Amino acid sequence: LLKFLLSWEQIGISWLVINELAQSWRATDSEANLKKVRTTQVFYSCKEELAPQPFKMEDVKVVKQIILWLDYAVTLGIHSAFSHVPVDQELTPYLAFSFMEETYAYIAMPFSIKHAPKTFHKLMRPIISYIGTNFNQRSVVYCDDLLLFDQDQTILKAKSAQVLLFLRNLGWIINENKSNLEPGQTFKFLGWMFDTVNITLLTSEKKRTKLIQELNKWIKVISNRKPVKLREVESLL
Repeated sequence: LLKFLLSWEQIGISWLVINELAQSWRATDSEANLKKVRTTQVFYSCKEELAPQPFKMEDVKVVKQIILWLDYAVTLGIHSAFSHVPVDQELTPYLAFSFMEETYAYIAMPFSIKHAPKTFHKLMRPIISYIGTNFNQRSVVYCDDLLLFDQDQTILKAKSAQVLLFLRNLGWIINENKSNLEPGQTFKFLGWMFDTVNITLLTSEKKRTKLIQELNKWIKVISNRKPVKLREVESLL
């Protein structure tokens, strides 16, 4: 938890109670004040605000569409990407929690919020557009994972260094462990292994295991004739 403290702001629970926004954390205020909290209204308000908002992110399908034979690629990962996005002060009470008898609220966008990926995607769109236009760079971006392509290994290495500097100047922190800045014709992206020489696409062992587990689950669902949502079926594809 200590590594996330920079994204939190300690606040007094009494402030939240006065604003009738305290939820189910451990009480550090009087029971009389806590009874004033209208938890039902808070629940329905949050539920309405976090209604599903479908959107499309670039994924492996997009990579297969734009990748070329003998392409070189590098990968970039942004460290704690969502923590770069500040939270509107009006939303802070909805993002509070208790830890070690103290109450905290996020001042940066937490990972677990349903709309966090969409918000981050919208934030990244103009950045990726700038990279494509000004660096003449083919790329695929899935949330905080970036993939850059070029037919020329030397050019890609130079361009990727420029993109890296550009991102850092914007304040992004690059995750060195998730990044591979050495251009190669075999690379891993979103759990898939690409080979641009043999034009092959393989899943990792971890992804294969997960896929088998999902298929076994769906076999049971189909056998029991349970109703399912279309989005659940799409996630399998």
